[in-house]
Amino acid sequence: MPLIAKLAGAWEQIDSDVRNEGDFAPGGYSRSVVVIDDRSGEFFVYRGFGLTGKPAVMFVSGQFHIDLQKDGYASIGASKVKATTFFPAERVIPLAPGVSITITPPIAPSVLSSWSTDPVQGLLILNGKRYRRASDEVRDSVIRGDVALVDQALDAQISTAMTGTPSQVAPGAPAVSTGANVEFFGTQIKGRYVAFVIDCSGSMTVNGKMASALTELQRAISALPRDTNFYVVFFSNGALEVPGFARWVKAQSPEASRIVSVLNGVGSDGGTNPAPALERAFGQSPRPDEIFFMTDGIMPPDVREYIVTLNGKSRARTRVNTIAFGPDADQSTLSAIAGDHDGQFRAVP
Repeated sequence: MPLIAKLAGAWEQIDSDVRNEGDFAPGGYSRSVVVIDDRSGEFFVYRGFGLTGKPAVMFVSGQFHIDLQKDGYASIGASKVKATTFFPAERVIPLAPGVSITITPPIAPSVLSSWSTDPVQGLLILNGKRYRRASDEVRDSVIRGDVALVDQALDAQISTAMTGTPSQVAPGAPAVSTGANVEFFGTQIKGRYVAFVIDCSGSMTVNGKMASALTELQRAISALPRDTNFYVVFFSNGALEVPGFARWVKAQSPEASRIVSVLNGVGSDGGTNPAPALERAFGQSPRPDEIFFMTDGIMPPDVREYIVTLNGKSRARTRVNTIAFGPDADQSTLSAIAGDHDGQFRAVP
């Protein structure tokens, strides 16, 4: 088994009160969670800033590539998917009169860190800092619970804290949700991590259903606010991901524009087996806040139970919205699936 596979998943630093200096990411934090994706070799870090023992007042995040060596060193450098650029100077965050915290910049864009494990205590030791396996609840509350801020968006929040009035955020900077009411086939999109699982079986060619589905998908993706991440997977006999987009895509990004431009090339053929596509959607890291599951056909009888199994792997349950597209769709099962997972069911003529 590759070294990285043994360390895959989320880890939370347990000594951040005494070891919170900058390394590959900013220092001065009160909380640090890292997520290792063994499939891509990508390394995600989420750091919260605030007073020790208190909830973080803000988070910053980064994405890197990690290469673990058997000699106990880990090379952490620029992501091969989505490189992160942090601020080059200190940021001071006032919390109350006479009370502030200071965010310090990373030491370098790429670092060579030491790593080891403590199997007795179940720890990962990275550059001298100790991390323990994080539960799904911890991982999801950190990753989803606060908008991760960098660059101008971070400056804007600091300015608000100092003056009480928002500063101007430059175009293209990450931003918090605008609260825009974006819908997909009449159901409001509420999550920050949203997966679309779309039927592309042969029957979708009838009456222009595939073209209508793609148009609605492109419209919804284009309207998502900047703090949203989305993932798209199609299904017929198996799962079909859009080439080059097997992971979360940031809304309002160049990658989002590219995926919208290539969706029209998705064809329709084959049968109706959504299980592999649903597995990929639930397998995203972080897990989806919600899934939009759309089909026009009759599904295998065990799909409802299979979704319960997939969603039951985490205490942070994913909301599942379902869309029955056309008169031949299995409305009874789709309605039941939405009810199982706190979602909404829609029937589209």
